[in-house]
Parts: sequence; C-alpha cells; structure tokens
Amino acid sequence: MLENKSYKGSFSELLRLTFPLMLFWISTSLAMFVDRLFLSHYSLEALGAAVNAGTMAWGITYGLQIFAEMSQVVIAQYQGAQKNDKLSHPVWQMLWVVSFSFIFFLPIAILGSKFFFATGSFQSSYFMWFIIFGPAFGLIGACSAYFIGRGENYIVTISAVIGNLVNLILDYFMIFGIKGVLSPMGVKGAAIATGIGMSVQGLGLLWLFLKRTDFKVISFSYEELKPCLRVGIPPGLFMTAELIGWGIFFSMMAKAGYVHLTVTSLCHSIVPLLACAGLGLQKSVATISGNLIGAEKKYLISQVVQKALILLSVYIFIVASIMYLFPSKIINLFQNNQIDTELFNLLQIGFLLSILYLFFGGIRSIFTGVLSAAGDSRFLMIAGSLTVWVFLLLPTYYLVILNLGSVTFAQTILVFYGLIASIIYFTRYRIGSWSKSAALL
Repeated sequence: MLENKSYKGSFSELLRLTFPLMLFWISTSLAMFVDRLFLSHYSLEALGAAVNAGTMAWGITYGLQIFAEMSQVVIAQYQGAQKNDKLSHPVWQMLWVVSFSFIFFLPIAILGSKFFFATGSFQSSYFMWFIIFGPAFGLIGACSAYFIGRGENYIVTISAVIGNLVNLILDYFMIFGIKGVLSPMGVKGAAIATGIGMSVQGLGLLWLFLKRTDFKVISFSYEELKPCLRVGIPPGLFMTAELIGWGIFFSMMAKAGYVHLTVTSLCHSIVPLLACAGLGLQKSVATISGNLIGAEKKYLISQVVQKALILLSVYIFIVASIMYLFPSKIINLFQNNQIDTELFNLLQIGFLLSILYLFFGGIRSIFTGVLSAAGDSRFLMIAGSLTVWVFLLLPTYYLVILNLGSVTFAQTILVFYGLIASIIYFTRYRIGSWSKSAALL
C-alpha cells in the first residue's frame, strides 16, 4: 500500500517523484505560457499588460495554492509515521479554508484592479478576471497535496494536462474571437480562459479525492489545522511576496521604456515553463524529507539533497544548450513582426541570463523543500519575503530606473538576486538547526 511506503532517498525514488511533478508544473505553467504566447500575437501591449498584472495576480492566487499544497508535508509525515487513518485530515482542513477564500478574493478583484492599475486598462481587466477565479487555485493545492504526499503524482499530472487543454482551446477563441459569434476579448479572454481551465482541474481533483476517501467528510478542527498553518503560511506568504515583488519589477521595466518591458516580458514568458525542474524537485525533496522525518531517518536527507542537485545541474545544462544552439526557434514563437534585430539580440542574451537565474532558483528550491519538510517556518517566511525586496527591487530601482541601466543590466541583477538567495538558503541548510527541531508536526 502507498500509505505504508517508506523512502530511502535513492535516485530512483527522486526521479519517480520528480518526473511527474515536472510534468505537473509544466502543465501548470503552460497556462501562463499559452496566455502570453497568444497575446504576443494579439499585441505586444497586451503581452506586457498580462505579464505586469498577471504576475501580481498569480502572486495572490498562487500564494493560496502553495499554502494549501504544503499540507503534503503533514501527509508525508503521517505516512512515514504509519498514521494512515489521518492522511485525509490535513486536506479537509485546507478545503475548509479554501471554501471561504472567496470572501478575500472578490473584494481584491474589484478594488485591487482599481488600486493597482488605471481603470479600463488592459492590466486592470486581466487582474480583475484572473483574481475572481482565485479559489480554484486553492482547490488545486489542497487536493493535489493528498496525492503528492502519498506519492501518486501521476494523478495530479493528468488533471493538470486536462485543465490546460481546456485553457488552450478557450484561450484561442476568447482572445481572438469567433467571427460572427464571439468578439475578440484580448487580455480579458485570456484571464477567463485560464480561470475556467484551473477550475476544471481543481474540481476534477476534488472528485478523485472524495472518491478515494469514500466521500467521508472531516469536520473543521483548529488543532488539525495548526500543523498545516505552520508549514503552509510561510511558503504561501513568501510566494505572494515574491511574485508581487516581480509585479513591481515589471512595473519598473515598463517605466524604463518599451525595450526593457518587451525583453523582460518575452524572457519571463518562458521562464515559468522552464522552472518545472526546480519546482518539481522542491516538492519531491519535501515529500521524501517529510517521510524520512516521520520515520526518524533524518540522516538520509543529505543524500536526497545531493542527488537533487545533480538532477538540477543536468537539466540546466540541457536547457542552456538548447537555448544557446537554437535561440531563433524559441524567439520566433513570439514573432509577430514586432521584434526587430535589436530586440532579437537582446533576447538572445536575456534568455541565457534567465537560465542562469533558473539554476540558482532551483538550488534555492531544493533547500526550501528540506526546510519546509522540517517546519522551519520562521526562516522561510523572513528570508523569502525580504530577499526579493532587498536584492532585486532596491538594486533595480537605483541602478536601472534612477541611473538608466540597460535591460541586460536589469537581468544581470536578477541573476545576482538568485545567487544571493541560493547562498542564504544553502547556509541555513548547512547550519543544521532545522534538523534539531524537525519533528512530527
């Protein structure tokens, strides 16, 4: 039975968990990528608006998903400790939280679109319609945690593929319209299509979860919710703070000029898609580490980290080689006669710098997996929230906005931010205080 599985930290276990999770994150990021790919052919102004407003919207909705999804750590620890009768309890506590989240999302959608962006703008429209579907992201996180924590990642992957197929089909027709039937909706259509696709994915996972647990409802319990809050709030807040920080970064790029915004928008339309390895490894490392902590085998976690770093390095080498050898193939995906020679050259450099940033981000993700499994909440919350502001936004504002730095210089700051963040998380891991306090939640 999967419930009784005990991990040993082997390469095969890590690959078996990581590969379907990579597919899951590819599928999740594909919704964002498809939106931006279609919008780049609709207009570069629409693309810039979706990247700017979309990053902030993803930060808020994805923060809830990460928060709910982190209950997988509690599930993995219960699994390792052979507490099989409690595996569904953390999921239900998150489902109760998600069910009331519309109270938060509805006013944010209406008021936030007016507060952050000009009324009637592309940004305002995309933000409002995207945020309205916020609870769907929490539903995905809560239900996927059950299957990820049990090692049944293929279920989550299949649901993500179905949700993205819905998004892909709706995206095309809702962005460009159907002559005589549906008027083009542009950025609004992109946001609604993504929301519907995520809703389909979340409802599908909910049905499978209910069916797997014989439709047994677990009542709300604050005592059972507390460990979920402990492991879920820090990464949820971190993700929200980081992505809102990214939204501010893109706003600064818009102020810096057309070239800055266009290059960063195109580069960071593909980055989320390629981040699948780091995010997949983070979840795999968290699942295995949580299981090992529950089974009182913390000494095996270092082996898991070493193997994860090797897998990340191989992946980055392959992706960087493709980017270096075939840059025109990738750039031409967004070609709509608006990319001239200057932009093309800047994009070549920008894509390679983005891959370097992904490498450092992947290292941080691996250590985040261990620290989150150990419940190192305070560090994750403080470090995750502060690094993006101190090492990304402040340098960008001073060196690019005030001193008119180039877009390549701005992307170099991104690489610097990724390097510093990875060093901070590595140092925390090496100190080992997380290991002394790690216990069954």
